[in-house]
Amino acid sequence: KALYLNLMLIALQQLSGIDAVMFYAAKIFKGNFSPMVGRFLQILWALIKVSTAIISSFIVDRVGRKPLFMIGTASISISLLILAYLTIEDMYVIKPIFLYTYIIAYSISMGPIVWIFAPETLPERGINLVLFDHWTFSFIIVFAYPYMISNIFGNSPDDLKGQATGYLFFMNFCLFCMIVVLKYLPETAKKTREEIYRLMHSRTNSID
Repeated sequence: KALYLNLMLIALQQLSGIDAVMFYAAKIFKGNFSPMVGRFLQILWALIKVSTAIISSFIVDRVGRKPLFMIGTASISISLLILAYLTIEDMYVIKPIFLYTYIIAYSISMGPIVWIFAPETLPERGINLVLFDHWTFSFIIVFAYPYMISNIFGNSPDDLKGQATGYLFFMNFCLFCMIVVLKYLPETAKKTREEIYRLMHSRTNSID
């Protein structure tokens, strides 16, 4: 049951749209701003991603995995909703702000916490399955998302309505992730492996 929860969390991590958002962030930075400003925005994106991941490593035990996960995933959902609106309105000048709020929220919560939770609750064999799950969903999204933008959500890779629908598509998975975290994710911060084992196998925190 711990394995099922970890596999679901890893899948939802990828279905938060991180790869698609990163791809379109690079296009937005390059295509809508001067070369100098575009490079600056890309560098700032990388710095924010790294620095917030480091900050997360210091606060995740103090705040707790579950509250941080919930706050981060809620912030990701809000960022995606606003990005969808800004895309429809073609308000590209403001979009970097919410791309940054997205990556900050992701990098302090969903991004690192699933990789903290997995070794706390799984043996090595289970972690290997989680890694396989991660790369499988990452591969599917990277290759399927451009097709979805061009043929399902919109009519071309640059279709603004298609891109906006894509943001909302990922937002729905983030909302579902919040439900999963709220209902099934036990708090593992400052707990021994024995305590975590009992939590994962208790009736209230198991996926039946």
